[in-house]
Amino acid sequence: MKKALILDVDGTLVGAGGDIDTDIVDALQCVAPAIQIVLASGRPLFGVQKITVILKIDCPVIAFNGAVTSIPHVGVVERYPLPRSALLEIWNTVLTAGRYQAIFVYGEHYWAAFGDEIATAEEAAIIGRAPLIRVASIPNEPALDLGQIYKVSVICLDVDAWTRQARSPFDKRSTEWNASRSSPRYVEFVADAVSKAHGVQILRRHLGFSYVVSVGDGYNDLSLFDVSDRSYAMSWAPLPIRKRASATLPSSRALALLIRSLISDKVGC
Repeated sequence: MKKALILDVDGTLVGAGGDIDTDIVDALQCVAPAIQIVLASGRPLFGVQKITVILKIDCPVIAFNGAVTSIPHVGVVERYPLPRSALLEIWNTVLTAGRYQAIFVYGEHYWAAFGDEIATAEEAAIIGRAPLIRVASIPNEPALDLGQIYKVSVICLDVDAWTRQARSPFDKRSTEWNASRSSPRYVEFVADAVSKAHGVQILRRHLGFSYVVSVGDGYNDLSLFDVSDRSYAMSWAPLPIRKRASATLPSSRALALLIRSLISDKVGC
């Protein structure tokens, strides 16, 4: 039975300070020859690939919450960009909803930032690359001619207020895009039917693993839990996430122990 371990990045693999616990790194390097490691994130492809370099593990990546799926030595195997009409509709939805601090638009190899300078600097520090375009004011429409766009992220001043609005961005009314809350402040828009679960199914077809273990801490990990044989939520995840998981992990140390437990003791981990 070929196993796959699907790991969320921010909040699960990468801590609040931007570091990865050395116990987790050691555990992943030890088990990588025996099981399929996959990183699944809302980050852009280049932002997730940066993590694989830190881990020194050449593994598949599910980026943009499933809009791009990539396999080492093969490249991108699936792409689901946002249609231009969807981008315009998302933009209008965000401006109508209000209470936003910044809007980030992501392509496969670039990103553009609109709005608050501090929020933009924080985002650049997370993904490891400055925006190709930086605009302090938010225009009435995204006048971008930069190729395919895979995700729009919004930093909200009050995400809960968005959920209570009569025309909330979370109220499904488009056949071209969907919105998910990835953290207390972030709302992410991708093409319809795109999810981390979708990326897992694509990799399952390409790589042939049959048993899936997943770990996450955000609302964008719920679909991942749905296609897993065993799922784990970090203890700091919101209650609805913890309720959907098979079990809860109390610490990064517990995550490292889980990773080592996935293989036989004969491997020496």
